[in-house]
Amino acid sequence: MPEVIANRFGVYDEWGPLKEIFVGRADTLRLPEWDPVYSVASPLAQRMIQENPGKLVRDVWPEFGEKFQSQLDSLARVFQENGVVVHRPRPFTDEEFASDAHPAARGVQQASSADCVWVVGRNYIEMAQKTLVCRKNFLWARDAFLPHIERNSDARWLSCPASQPSKVISAGPGPYLEGGDIILVGNGRDVLCGVDDYSTDERGFQWLKQALASDGYRLWPMTFNMMEIHLLAHLNLVRPGLGIICREAFEGHGPLPDPIRDWEFIEITPEEVHHGGADVVMIHPNKAVVSADQPRLARDLEERGIEVQMVDVSSASQISAGVRCCTIIIHREKARLPQR
Repeated sequence: MPEVIANRFGVYDEWGPLKEIFVGRADTLRLPEWDPVYSVASPLAQRMIQENPGKLVRDVWPEFGEKFQSQLDSLARVFQENGVVVHRPRPFTDEEFASDAHPAARGVQQASSADCVWVVGRNYIEMAQKTLVCRKNFLWARDAFLPHIERNSDARWLSCPASQPSKVISAGPGPYLEGGDIILVGNGRDVLCGVDDYSTDERGFQWLKQALASDGYRLWPMTFNMMEIHLLAHLNLVRPGLGIICREAFEGHGPLPDPIRDWEFIEITPEEVHHGGADVVMIHPNKAVVSADQPRLARDLEERGIEVQMVDVSSASQISAGVRCCTIIIHREKARLPQR
């Protein structure tokens, strides 16, 4: 079926002109109680949670909190200077904060909150996150997204079912689905979806596959050797036929999916995955926002005719996040480029 293009809403590829986004905030960061699900977080994040559960980061690590907020403000300005409409998350209400009674969920993570909601084509999708502290982020996001849905008859609102309760949160039965595992091939047909032990699981993949089938999308599962959380840290697509990849992450997992098997890829190392990885945001097909910790990637993009704007998101990298993790995309126009 032909791809449905909603009016002033939706995301149809990873490189079309960027129009409207959210950029996270760090001044509300609050640490939850410890749970084994956080054992895949960065060493700094693990230590912060274990030593100061329930505390605001700005109170116990003021230098880190202030630096993180300043970097996110700078990231927002970069987008604004390029004509992108930028929103910021509002704080949680008391009722929203208390909506999940599990101690490991009683924190706030609005800095790199893109994984809570994701837009695929005309579909606004609320995720079912495995990371407890992030699960309630969809509540504040509704304020911004639902007006788009209500005034646009072509847009759809989907919500992945919540996981069944489990005594061991990190080994619950799912479904789990997280936005950072979803990549659009950009042909109006194919979507890549990471499947691993720490974010999106098989149940989450199958739910998304069924939910998007009516729009003609085909989902391709991708397993990988997780160096950071989410597929987008290890793989991204920046324009038709060109992507970024850490080859080591996919060793032992078979060939790449058919839709991207013959693409050209800029290769990054496992060490670079820990400093932003493939987690870049395209402003349009010839301009990218890239972590300042990725100078080699920036040069490789520039050699292929892509202008790069570098931004310091080193605080995000310290909690296993990057530029895209801190950017929720509401609207990206479909690129007027030939698709493969």
